[in-house]
Amino acid sequence: MQADEKRPDVNVLYLLAPNSFGLPSKEYYLNEKVVVSYTAMLEEVAEELEKESKNEVSLLSKHFTAKDVVNLEKRLAAASPDEEVREDITQYYNPMSLHNVSEMVPRLGLEHLISHANPDFKPDTIIVGSPHYLKRLNEILNDTDDRLLLDYLLWKLIQTYAQAVDSPVVQPIKRFSNVLGGKDPDAKSERWRTCLRYVDGGLGESQATASL
Repeated sequence: MQADEKRPDVNVLYLLAPNSFGLPSKEYYLNEKVVVSYTAMLEEVAEELEKESKNEVSLLSKHFTAKDVVNLEKRLAAASPDEEVREDITQYYNPMSLHNVSEMVPRLGLEHLISHANPDFKPDTIIVGSPHYLKRLNEILNDTDDRLLLDYLLWKLIQTYAQAVDSPVVQPIKRFSNVLGGKDPDAKSERWRTCLRYVDGGLGESQATASL
């Protein structure tokens, strides 16, 4: 929720395409060298995850391949709007009803997601950043089997929390990010800085300071 850019006194729900699908921007997926390194890194993470599970049920499907997940990311990135479209209000400001948006991407289950998050919230209008992206997203979801979608979602979960977790499983992610950012592969900030950043993000800076 944020202020409606054309009606600043009204808060409205925005539905925007992601800025990143794994690599920092969609242009990175056009660099074959980067994609190869990224795929190899994902394979390393999968191997570490298997070791971590120790004979327990694996989180990844038995048909998991890093290449399949990266190819799905590439399709999603290619379908997303370019930067100039994201920043042009005449293109990203598309008011639609919740029902119409839900019909565009049925598998997303948008109405259920909103109801689950807040049963009393029923938005009259949603600002859609890119109707074209939602149409392409629907095609991609319909063309992708559930097994791959679950592997992809697990990969997104791992990536999201990689910088907060101190585990061998996520070390390949950290090394890859460092190299991509022009740093030493094994560079890392002090653990207390990471902890404090996440406390600040969860509680707010003033509350975090008071609690510490």
